[in-house]
Amino acid sequence: MPPKMFRFNEERDLCLLRETRCINPFTNPPKGWIEVFENLLFSGFFPADCSASQRTCRQRVELLMGQFERLKKIRLASSGIEEEILEKDKLLEELLELRDEALRETKEAAGEKKNTDAELGRLIRDQAMQAMVSEEKADAIDDATCSSTTPKGKKRKRLSGLAESEEWTQYMQRREEDRKMIKQKELELRQMELDHAKQREEEDRRERAEIRRLQAEREERDREERTKMMEMMLQALSKK
Repeated sequence: MPPKMFRFNEERDLCLLRETRCINPFTNPPKGWIEVFENLLFSGFFPADCSASQRTCRQRVELLMGQFERLKKIRLASSGIEEEILEKDKLLEELLELRDEALRETKEAAGEKKNTDAELGRLIRDQAMQAMVSEEKADAIDDATCSSTTPKGKKRKRLSGLAESEEWTQYMQRREEDRKMIKQKELELRQMELDHAKQREEEDRRERAEIRRLQAEREERDREERTKMMEMMLQALSKK
């Protein structure tokens, strides 16, 4: 028999909102929503034969918050009308504030990471350019030293074609090494981002597996309880 769809009502909505307010899953999704679901699951909030999950909790709370936001706009448009503030409205108001605060902190953290990556790339490029400039200055100083030590009336001998070729080769080699270093740093940054994405994917997979395990344990306990109940009933009937 397929699992039944879990249906919310006013009382169940209040229980869900209270638990969500207590856990504040907005700061640590999806683990926060899993904690909300597990707490409700072990408290008997969800029947054993229903198809509920942490997504059920999250989507229901998001739906209620969206409805409440639209209702707030209507209330603001209806100036002068006072309405009783219910517990559900208060909980939703607090959850909206928590959600907005979590979103703001997430955006700030993402902006800081982006700035850090950009700054790291800039530093790598600056270091490479400084190394090239330092080498060029050193070459210029060597040239000036040679010129100052050359006796008057004598011109500095022009470097042979072989020497010029060697200097040019060394210069190009240094530039190529600097380019490779910058490329390597960029690859390392991209690899770090890929590793982070893989880590998050693995965490999500483990969390889904944990939810399935908890549901299976809950179903097993329910079956054991029903079996014990049947045995007790049979024993009572046999005594009669």
